[in-house]
Amino acid sequence: MPEEEIVENDQFTELVSAHTALIKEALKNAEELQKSQATRLFKIQMIKDFFEDEQEKYIPRVGAETVKHWKEREKLTVNYSHPVIEKKASVYEGDPVRYVDKENIKTLLEPCWNQSTFQSVDLQAEMGGYSAIKIYFENEELYYQVIPAETLFPYVNENTKELLAMDMRSKRVVYKQGKSKEILYDQVWTEFLVQEFENGQPMGEAQIHSYGCIPFVFFFCNTRDRDFSNTPAVFSTVQLNQKINVLLSDLRYIIRHQSFAILKHKNAQKDYETGQFKMPKMEIGPSTILHLPEGEDYVYEPAPGALTIASILEVVKFLVEKLFETSQIPTVTIAPSTTIASGVSLEVQWYPLENYLKKKRSSYRESEQTLATKSILVWNNLHGVPMETDFTFTIDFSEENVPTTSSEVRETDRFEIDLGVKTAVDVLMRENPDLTEEEALKQLMENLNLTKVLNEVKTSFSPAETKSIEEQVDKELAGEGE
Repeated sequence: MPEEEIVENDQFTELVSAHTALIKEALKNAEELQKSQATRLFKIQMIKDFFEDEQEKYIPRVGAETVKHWKEREKLTVNYSHPVIEKKASVYEGDPVRYVDKENIKTLLEPCWNQSTFQSVDLQAEMGGYSAIKIYFENEELYYQVIPAETLFPYVNENTKELLAMDMRSKRVVYKQGKSKEILYDQVWTEFLVQEFENGQPMGEAQIHSYGCIPFVFFFCNTRDRDFSNTPAVFSTVQLNQKINVLLSDLRYIIRHQSFAILKHKNAQKDYETGQFKMPKMEIGPSTILHLPEGEDYVYEPAPGALTIASILEVVKFLVEKLFETSQIPTVTIAPSTTIASGVSLEVQWYPLENYLKKKRSSYRESEQTLATKSILVWNNLHGVPMETDFTFTIDFSEENVPTTSSEVRETDRFEIDLGVKTAVDVLMRENPDLTEEEALKQLMENLNLTKVLNEVKTSFSPAETKSIEEQVDKELAGEGE
């Protein structure tokens, strides 16, 4: 064997050995993270439960309440978390426009730009603090798979924060000899190798994957929060939602036992021989007349606790207000007011949400650039037919417009058309999103031509002639009426 081949073979052996050691470290790291981040993982699960309206189990037992009594107790929950999370995970609403300056690269990537995939990665990032897209090939086709945060256990360099390996961990149910068994499944990736484990035991040898990178791209809600251990920001919203549910459930219990009036016998006479009050037998009904001794009376009085009910409602109202404030979601974006507000007023209310989405769009733009670059890298390594890695990728997110009055919309449209920022075609396409640009232009030209014809008909007579014709028509109509 030539000396050069021996050297290359030794380097390859060392590379495999180094990455095999990385896999073992990543598996060990996942075990430690799962223990140290148990609270974070619980919070993520709680967020997902609230989003799916599985809220009752988070209403705790009271005092010495037994599990049986807790299950029998009626509970009341209101899901504020779902609309808040939906609104914050709205970056990919409205079909963002992506641009690539190389046609062959666009042809490769375009089938993967599925809106539902990116809406899902945004939703998972909102509920987990971050999420990831896994790049993979199947039948010579490129695919993207959304991976939620709670299944990802990255192994990073403590100093540089460089990703060294990725453990994708999940629980699976397998069936052996007619019996089901839950196992812990790990799929560990390095830049060079991939290996699978069941309950910590390797399923065969590590395999060379030839992707040329760890095929995961992360989507963080905020560029500044690129930390795998952060608790999702939306958890504070879920916490407040939980407290509201607890109070509402307590309130429901109170009302159930205090929502009836109490019949009170006032100034009842006392039997001094027995020492007891005389309580005449009676039946109460709309046609019943009671004859009571002088000074006695039967009256209905509200049950005590009315003040408690009112005070709980005030606390609930306060918590709801704080929930929307701290979530950066103004209530007007979820439940618009019926009162007319100016555009400036609405912009002020929408500002926290728009500022949040602006930061998220910036973070996702960076992630999408990395995703495009890694996709080409993976394609080149797997197919041996290199595409250009020097290409331009941009994405233009569709931004939600703050609702304004019709007069403000018209004024803004005129201003922007005068400046050349947009045209009447853009306005028509906004009013009718089903129109293409060509269809909108055609319809606009037809409308302008028809308007010109109508204006010519309308102005073909002088004002004096028009007035004379109108008077003649009035006379003729008056004659017909007679």
